[in-house]
Amino acid sequence: MAAAPRSEHSHRRSSLASASEASAAKPWRSQTRREAIAARLGNSPAARRARGVDPERSGVVRSLQPKPIPRWLTALLWLQRGSAMGTLVLAAAVLVAYGWTVYLQDRWGQEYERLEVLQKQERQLIAANEALKNQMAQQAEDPTTGLLPPDPSNTIFLAPAPERPAVKPKPTTPELEPLPRRPVGY
Repeated sequence: MAAAPRSEHSHRRSSLASASEASAAKPWRSQTRREAIAARLGNSPAARRARGVDPERSGVVRSLQPKPIPRWLTALLWLQRGSAMGTLVLAAAVLVAYGWTVYLQDRWGQEYERLEVLQKQERQLIAANEALKNQMAQQAEDPTTGLLPPDPSNTIFLAPAPERPAVKPKPTTPELEPLPRRPVGY
């Protein structure tokens, strides 16, 4: 396998050498600048022939006239573009819906945890309130606290405030203007 690249390399070297010999045969002043550069690069017509490339055909560029595209192919191209855009829009909508669903589930989980914490605090407050009521009832029953049971003789009566005149409420519905008379028939 290593012998093939060497022989190809040596073939290139010999073709370059023959190209340079061909260019050396011409005096330097008679060569055009383009031929001189081509000779140095190995792109002269003689060098191309040595490599097996036809110099007359290699530099010719043919102008190709584009064939008109059939209408059905144009329609299929537009359909493809439209379906690609539709697919992108649907994919974006699916991603937005998925993100919104995940966000709502996350928020619902947070709020549910908050509800559980509040319910636990409510139960703790109810228990603490009942414990305080029980403690106050036990202290009230203790004779050393100095509290007396309610007695009607110790009741304080306050004189009622003088009566004020009643205020008439203002009407809440606005008065409607009478409708102008219109003829019923012609």
